[in-house]
Amino acid sequence: MRFILHEGYSTRQRLKECFKMKKKFSKRLLLPLGLSLLLTNAFASAASAAPAVPSAAVAAGYVSAATSGDFDDLAGIDDELKAKIDALLAQGVFQGVGDGTFGIDQNMTRSQFSKVLDLIYNVDVDMAVQTSSFSDVQVSDAANGWAIPYIEAAKKAGLLTGMTTTTYAPSANVTLGQLAAALDRGLGYQPDLTGTPWYADAVQQAISNRILPEGIDGSRIATRADLVVGAFSGQQAYQASTDAADGSATVSSDTSGSRPKLSITQAKQVGAQKFYVGFNLHTDPSTIRLSVTKDGIPVDAQAVPDALNGYTLNLASHVQSGNYVITASSANMPMGTSSATLTAAAETAVKMEWIGSSDTIAKASRVQIPFKITNQFGETMQDASDVSVMATAPAVIDSARMAVIVDTSSPDLQSNQSVVSISLVNEDARISLSKNYKVGTAPLVAKIEMEGALRDNNGEEVPQADGSSSAYHVDFTAYDQYGSSILPSETLLTDQIQAIFTPYNADISAGEVEEAAAGEPGSFSLPILLNWESYDVVAPANYNLQLFWQGASATQVIHVAPAARQIPKTMEIKGSFRDENGQEVTQLFKDIPYHLNLDMYDQQGNKITSLPSLLSALSSTTQLAVSGLDGYGTLTAALAGEPGAFSLPVMFTSARGVNSVMTITLYTATANMSYVDPHILTIPAVAAQLAAAVPAASPPGDLWRRARV
Repeated sequence: MRFILHEGYSTRQRLKECFKMKKKFSKRLLLPLGLSLLLTNAFASAASAAPAVPSAAVAAGYVSAATSGDFDDLAGIDDELKAKIDALLAQGVFQGVGDGTFGIDQNMTRSQFSKVLDLIYNVDVDMAVQTSSFSDVQVSDAANGWAIPYIEAAKKAGLLTGMTTTTYAPSANVTLGQLAAALDRGLGYQPDLTGTPWYADAVQQAISNRILPEGIDGSRIATRADLVVGAFSGQQAYQASTDAADGSATVSSDTSGSRPKLSITQAKQVGAQKFYVGFNLHTDPSTIRLSVTKDGIPVDAQAVPDALNGYTLNLASHVQSGNYVITASSANMPMGTSSATLTAAAETAVKMEWIGSSDTIAKASRVQIPFKITNQFGETMQDASDVSVMATAPAVIDSARMAVIVDTSSPDLQSNQSVVSISLVNEDARISLSKNYKVGTAPLVAKIEMEGALRDNNGEEVPQADGSSSAYHVDFTAYDQYGSSILPSETLLTDQIQAIFTPYNADISAGEVEEAAAGEPGSFSLPILLNWESYDVVAPANYNLQLFWQGASATQVIHVAPAARQIPKTMEIKGSFRDENGQEVTQLFKDIPYHLNLDMYDQQGNKITSLPSLLSALSSTTQLAVSGLDGYGTLTAALAGEPGAFSLPVMFTSARGVNSVMTITLYTATANMSYVDPHILTIPAVAAQLAAAVPAASPPGDLWRRARV
């Protein structure tokens, strides 16, 4: 018999070559022969922090350089445990901790444990993997970096999970609960990790399958004695199942036929728009696909993994009563139970309660009394459409605010004497809520709270004002002397509000306080006004906004970072003169507003799209000169559907019997450049206005107002 051993020929490959000849030679011959080839590459320990690379555990009979008799601290242990230690020492799964000591009562880190699992369950390890999927495992870490290939292999095989979805805690000691769960997974069992404590089912399964002894506490840190017992029993059970699957005791690197299957173990509804699906094993979330259907129709859902082999499915819409089917598929694991059907229920209110402890409300035309509705899952509901209100004063339900708005301004209600009774009823859910409130005095602002960050004209929070939005604002809530949120009303003196910006800049100021838009937090909105045409602060700037109202105040920082100013260099005229409807015309009339559309490009050839940025440049470094016209207005944004980004309003105040010429010239001058871009256009004859055919002329003021849309 002849073997060719070459550099880079792995231990596992050599062993496989031995096993390929099992048809010609008996196992009794093959094992010593295969093992003899391994003598040049002795196994390193799985429990050692040294980055040696052992192959998968080999069959019993391997002669190790160490036995239990070589370790002083094993002299007094029972023979059964010694035999297990000897077996694992022989296979290179364990070795001593140094100085003739095995460390039987010491612990093992999660890094070391990953290597033990890979060995006893014959997991293929790719030693080229040097990047971990966990943020706390780095190749530069001398204590744990060596374990990255083993951790990733154990994770990929579904044996180990992180402490969270992003962290592994490589230096932490292994607990008996973690040991039980990992050993279970390696044998294809399905521990349910959602109970209390989380490891209860894993420990019970490990005991039931005789992997771990009875009476263990899953929360206790595992000793090396515990790990020896678990590793030995787990390997024996794994080898037995492999033998049963292939009819022999041959060790093979191809374990696909005996790999544990990924199965759905539970599926349940956990919210008005949430399902939860749990699996028996962990797998990389990027390799699993989950889908939800109802009556065969796909349902939009977003899956969020947890650290316990489960996923929360956030549905795009509220659950309807009926059956839903959750289906799973995996790119790197065989599937067992791949779908589950759950019976879901639509959201139902189970409880209502008032928010706020005060029994007194202000005397005002709009007093807000918030309430809370809780559904069957303990979630706060955002829909009060099924709730009605009855009160001894005018009152309505504000679903957007989830509050009762009551009017206590009537002269019949005396301050500090009258009482208003308010009752809420949800007839469908058969629940109600009532309370009596004393009417106090007119509201006084006792506290102001800013609500979120700066918002654009769409109500979306933005990190800074940069000219990309036409308007900005901040929202805030004012509270009265009774702790209730104050709402805008005709009698409320909002003109007493003062807004001060520090440092001072004439181009940033506050507008008139308004009621906050529906869907935005807070009761009030303060417009933040920026004059982009003259704002000359090039670097980002922070302004401290101080808001004062009666005896209350609040502070918020406003970040202003003007968009990078594009200096116009060239322009392009888009078509000819257009009327107010955007139609190109060949006949012009005097005193009728027209406009020309154009595009402008900066010095890099990029199209300028921001009107504030363009106007800012035109007021500082660039000038737009127009000749040959009777009058023109300020550049505006082009109307929707018309070509070009900008529009130049023009008007002719006198008739012209023949064609004439106009010139539009762009002058740019900075410290580093100077450009001139002239454009000459032909103006058709301008006719006197025909009253019967042409609408009455708009005054020049209307023209400019139209131009500033």
